[in-house]
Amino acid sequence: MYIYWIESDRRHGPDTVADFISLLETGEVSPETLCWHAGCSKWTPARELPALSAYFREEEEKQDNSEASDLTEVADIPQQDNAAGVQVPFPSRQALHRTGLYLPRSTDRFMARLMDCSLYAAAAMGFCYFFQIPYSSYLQPGGICFWLPMVLLEALSIHLRLSTPGKAFFGIVLFTPLRRISFPRAFVRSFLAMVMGMGCMQPLLALITLPLTLYSLKKRHLTSWDIYTGIIPTQVRREHGSFLRIWLFIIVILVNVQLCSYFMQPWLPDMLSELQSHWPEAAEMLRQQLPSS
Repeated sequence: MYIYWIESDRRHGPDTVADFISLLETGEVSPETLCWHAGCSKWTPARELPALSAYFREEEEKQDNSEASDLTEVADIPQQDNAAGVQVPFPSRQALHRTGLYLPRSTDRFMARLMDCSLYAAAAMGFCYFFQIPYSSYLQPGGICFWLPMVLLEALSIHLRLSTPGKAFFGIVLFTPLRRISFPRAFVRSFLAMVMGMGCMQPLLALITLPLTLYSLKKRHLTSWDIYTGIIPTQVRREHGSFLRIWLFIIVILVNVQLCSYFMQPWLPDMLSELQSHWPEAAEMLRQQLPSS
């Protein structure tokens, strides 16, 4: 059987099926090239040509097998090797795109982290408020001890749902070839994110870790804890410029800030006394801004 084909508004051929497949392999023609052979009622793209159906079916099977190999590559690395710091090979970006998943934008990851932190802070302060836990310098939001339970809660959420509330809001799911991420592995990831990404919520340390994290995201689209634990954040393609989603994000952040301020009121006298002993000027300025009781 001979195939005719059109390129640059000119008809070419006849070529045998084998010759035309060679042209496809070398890229001289594409699957969208209009073709015709005996028995066809009209010119049709090469990928829909009956004489080439077996060839394109075989190519699709090769592509599917390659995709499956890419996406299960992480499973071939023992989990203890990940914990030992062995660099885990990740599926290619093309493989992720073929499944309809994409590496999330760094801005979405940053906003998801902010939402998680604000939700946790509001919940933690509410817990202290309703159970009337007395003030301690270790429990104030600027202390490391205040944020340590967040590592456990985040690891539990990743273990059970492969995501966190903030990540889920932005459509981010942590990819794993296994059915579930083990809790120890999720805990290591959350702990590294707290230390290497958030600087243990210490402003001076965060000024160092945050730029390094943003640089890693810009250069490799992955963070150090993604690479260390072999867990890839993925995101379903969303339309750009989701105005409603951004406004909902801002509203959630503002509401959580107001809740934290309300729940902290029983601690204010003790906080002011502690601040007075270390920084009298700042304590006096804060007293002037607070409403008189």
